[in-house]
Amino acid sequence: MSDSPKTESGPGDFSEAFVNHKNKIILDEMMKPGANVSSMAVDYLNYCDEGFNAFIDEKLASTNNSTEKKKLGRIRYEVNMARRNRLVEADLILRDILSAGALKQMEGKLNGYLRRGEIDMAFMVILQLNIEDAITANVSTAVQVMRHLTTLITEFQDQLMSPPVLLLRRLVRENDPNIRKQMIRQKVLVGQNADRAGKEALATPSPQCEHIVVQVVEEWGGPDVSVEEFRATVKDILAQMQGGSERDVEEIQEKCAVLLAELEQVISESGDRREAQQKSVSSTDPSSSSTSTSSSFSTEGLPLAEGESAMGDRETERETERETHDDGEGYFTML
Repeated sequence: MSDSPKTESGPGDFSEAFVNHKNKIILDEMMKPGANVSSMAVDYLNYCDEGFNAFIDEKLASTNNSTEKKKLGRIRYEVNMARRNRLVEADLILRDILSAGALKQMEGKLNGYLRRGEIDMAFMVILQLNIEDAITANVSTAVQVMRHLTTLITEFQDQLMSPPVLLLRRLVRENDPNIRKQMIRQKVLVGQNADRAGKEALATPSPQCEHIVVQVVEEWGGPDVSVEEFRATVKDILAQMQGGSERDVEEIQEKCAVLLAELEQVISESGDRREAQQKSVSSTDPSSSSTSTSSSFSTEGLPLAEGESAMGDRETERETERETHDDGEGYFTML
């Protein structure tokens, strides 16, 4: 038996392996003899981010085969052209929406493009750039209109998401840690919601005082996300953000760390509350001994991350709407 120390693979190892595997699959398909690279560049564009370009550059640097170098160069060119063309198309769509007339007409135009699936990462990039230009020019009406369009897109995309992805999207958009934790209490299958999957939401006792009840937020819906789904979705998000800009990757890693810490807090407080209730029952039971010990209920979970309020602090330092990056599943088109 080997005495060498075991190393555990963390989220970063998983993320890197996931992205490399994705890039390899796409590149292998494009490198096949007879492949229509121009058409495939358009089809795979949402998956061909900055990380994919870097992956091609590494391949170019590591091969001495002139034929392979030529083909890799062609793939990089076609991907960049497809990206440029998509941005031009997105700009035309935005102009069409904004020139529709009154706000209701703009909303109607946008809904048509949404139903046809023409609002993608490129459109969100163009929309955000126009918002930034309007802010710089101090055109407040244009800023309000385009931010309203962003909200409509976000709401439409939310309807297409699975429960754990939708919950994570909402949590990432929320700056207030107290609201985030209340959302977790209402949506995640822990505490009083442990066996209530798919049922209506219940008011929850305040963690500060069990006699204070926090009412249900109807918009969030009832509990439908398990702890395992929550953690797995965070892992997927971290994986799919690899290949983005360093700033964006660092930001989402920090946000995910805060969300995981808040999940563990909710799990812990639900266990503490149940233990307190069991102690109360034990102390009022005439048959129990005054020296009896409390229930052996134990909580499990990871240690809380340091800097719990990091998400709120960082979000106040930058505009909420910023350049967006698509991950192929639509996770981040509005984060």
